[in-house]
Amino acid sequence: MPAVQSGKVLVSGANGYVACWVIKSLLEQGYSVRGTVRSESKGAYTRKLFASYRDRFELVIVEDMCKEGAFDDAVKDVDGVQHIASAPVCWDANNPNDMIYQSMVPGVVSMLQSILHYGTRVKRVVITSSTTAVKDVPPSTTERVFTEENFNYSAIRELEQKGANTDPLVKYAAGKTLAELAAWELYEAEKRKGLYWDMVVIAPPFIFGPPLHHQGGPETLKVPMNGWYKHVLGGDVEYVPWTAATGGGDWVDVRDLSDAHVLVMQEEATGGHRFIISAGQFTWNDWIETVRRVSGSDNLPHEVDKPGYPIYLSKLDVSKVQRVLGASQYRDMEACTRALLDFFERKGWWES
Repeated sequence: MPAVQSGKVLVSGANGYVACWVIKSLLEQGYSVRGTVRSESKGAYTRKLFASYRDRFELVIVEDMCKEGAFDDAVKDVDGVQHIASAPVCWDANNPNDMIYQSMVPGVVSMLQSILHYGTRVKRVVITSSTTAVKDVPPSTTERVFTEENFNYSAIRELEQKGANTDPLVKYAAGKTLAELAAWELYEAEKRKGLYWDMVVIAPPFIFGPPLHHQGGPETLKVPMNGWYKHVLGGDVEYVPWTAATGGGDWVDVRDLSDAHVLVMQEEATGGHRFIISAGQFTWNDWIETVRRVSGSDNLPHEVDKPGYPIYLSKLDVSKVQRVLGASQYRDMEACTRALLDFFERKGWWES
């Protein structure tokens, strides 16, 4: 299937953390972009951010991405789709099936159905999943390497066993896994009928790096950047219970992730594949030491927490993206930290 190296690309969730960087990369490389947002007010800052690109950037309103036909108009006359938006997730939902089957799964299926019916120009669809759909949550306590062949069936089993009593992060992981499996099932079924587009899935872990999208204040930072800000600069362990059990995880810089989104759309060899995009592993104390080293500041917590699980036993194999794309090295912790501190200082949220 031909790759998408020019033309117009649909980007869902255009006002989001990852999507803004993807849009920036696409526009800089000469593409036109149609972004979706849930309301005009949510798109106001994004519209202003990319105003210099004039008619090469447009926004459309998709109020409820889980509705059947939600993207019918949005997918018309586009050559590629970057489905980055995630349906709203209620972390404390009493009935996890409501969260998963009325939100996370329909949010992906709705896009693909619209493309099947109205995306007559679409050649490639890139879907943003998560490494929570790949590896165990919490991490395995025995040494194990996870590849693109793995799906987090353990989270699904735990959800089936515990229902509403399932840990919120496990609920989320089960939802991401089920949503991605639903996408692959639909794609493979349609491919047997002679599908005219192909699909690529990107699975990132925790995403850090400077936001482009609107921030009203540090309290508006979303997961996982709120965790970085509170954990690393503030030492607030209780603020991010979703990492309290592990003390860390895998991570990637948002700028490298956005580059990967565009690259897998441009390269023919990626069609029909799944790619883990990860720069490596971290503990929160690794970030604290990096901030101390690059800023010279000792105005930091000396230790946030110790991993409750041996996180380094649970590894992600990222060789596939290197093998298929020849991808260069990702930004390291120091480069990411410098960019974050610069962002926080410009916002007046932190002083070294």
